[in-house]
Amino acid sequence: MEFWASSEGYQSASDAIEKVRRSIEPILQQILDKSRFSDEKLLIRYVPIVMPFDLLDRYPARSKLRIKQRILDCAPQLNYDVFNNGSFTEQVEVYLDGIRTASYLLQKFGFSAADVTDFEMLLVKAGELALAN
Repeated sequence: MEFWASSEGYQSASDAIEKVRRSIEPILQQILDKSRFSDEKLLIRYVPIVMPFDLLDRYPARSKLRIKQRILDCAPQLNYDVFNNGSFTEQVEVYLDGIRTASYLLQKFGFSAADVTDFEMLLVKAGELALAN
């Protein structure tokens, strides 16, 4: 399983989003590489959308599956205020919650409910490691 991330965010929140992404992305990939999911042929592309309330209609959440290509595009809307004013801990939690919003879609790729739970536990571990560093 491979994890790739970017973001689509309003300028005032972009530094915080990037700081969290740079912290989480390599940690989560290392965890996945050492997990039972390491041999799974699946790419999770995570592009959270972080916009002020008045722009949310123009930037809707747009997660989707590409079953044949084995790609899960995860693009939820995240809370702009957290990335504009929140603590790093809050930002990490919201960032990882965004990935969780699409984790149930792993079942469409043949993962079991237990697999989804295990994947979500890896997200918890990634958050803990990011906050410890």
